[in-house]
Amino acid sequence: MVTPADSSTPVDTPSRIYARTRETVSDLVRSLDSTALAAPVAACPGWTVHDVVAHLTGVATDAVNGVGPGSPTAPTLEEWTARHVDEWRGTATNVVLREWERSASQLEVILAKDDGPMPAVVMDLLCHEQDLRAAVGRPGRRESPEIELGARMMAQRWVSMVQSATGTSIATVAENGESWAGDATSPVTFRADPFEFFRATFGRRSRAQAERRLSGTDDPEPYLQHLFVFGPAEHDIAE
Repeated sequence: MVTPADSSTPVDTPSRIYARTRETVSDLVRSLDSTALAAPVAACPGWTVHDVVAHLTGVATDAVNGVGPGSPTAPTLEEWTARHVDEWRGTATNVVLREWERSASQLEVILAKDDGPMPAVVMDLLCHEQDLRAAVGRPGRRESPEIELGARMMAQRWVSMVQSATGTSIATVAENGESWAGDATSPVTFRADPFEFFRATFGRRSRAQAERRLSGTDDPEPYLQHLFVFGPAEHDIAE
């Protein structure tokens, strides 16, 4: 059961979060015309909207089959994700969506057995939903409990890594000045609401964007080197 960092009340299960988000993304994609499906996705350089859907389908299929980076056909993360795009290039997007639904029905059964933290496959889907929304000008769900939960999990990870590496603490502070992760008494702060933090830590913000949010230190490197799970983005991304 997935729970918020500051509450004992369950928010949802990974399986339900994945299923609900997949349905939301599928509905969004089905509403798009061919021009929008071919639109570039700034957060995923070189990919179109269709390519992101192909990647999500490939992730679900590989997760069901126990395949990931390190396999003979895709030894690196980059080659693994590229394979997803290559496999569905030239296939109609609605056909790809049907395959995603088929694989996801099996994946969601597997996820239903998971009572631990939100798994990577769910985080990946939440992140790509926002990538797609930004690409087609349909912002939404910025304040969803799922994204807040993911942000809190990743913030705890970051705070722990910074503490272990530097022996210093850090506070993650929302735009209203309220600390929502880390040590609220720390002079070193990272000012970002959960959505912005979630996007940054998954490489949807540039280093310059992240550095502008960090204060209380003259040396940002010990902090920022642990922030990005992927990335940072090569250029500023505005959403």
